[in-house]
Amino acid sequence: MHGTSHAFGLWGSSLDDLWAATRAGVLHHWDGDTWSEVATGGISVTPVRGSGPNDVWAIAPGVAVVHWDGVSWSTTPTLDAVDIWAASPNDATACARRSGRG
Repeated sequence: MHGTSHAFGLWGSSLDDLWAATRAGVLHHWDGDTWSEVATGGISVTPVRGSGPNDVWAIAPGVAVVHWDGVSWSTTPTLDAVDIWAASPNDATACARRSGRG
C-alpha cells in the first residue's frame, strides 16, 4: 500500500492473499509480493471478510454488500449492513444497524 494509506479493515485467507480497506475508501490486495489497488466499481468499502481467495465480502455502508468471486465484484444493494461474516461462498451473513428505539 502507499505510504499515506492506513488500513482499517484487514482480512486474508493466507500469507499471499490479504485484503485491506483504507480510510480513503480504497481496497488493496496483497499477493505475497506486492500490494495492488483493486477497483470495486467506485464503491467505498470498509469491513472485509471471506472464507477463501475466491470468496471475499465487504460492506459499503449505506450502499451495498459486495462480493469477490476470484474474477470480479458483484453488488447487492442494502442500506443497513455494517458488517459481514462468511463461512463459504453460499453462506454469508450481514448484520445491520438497528434504527429507532424500542
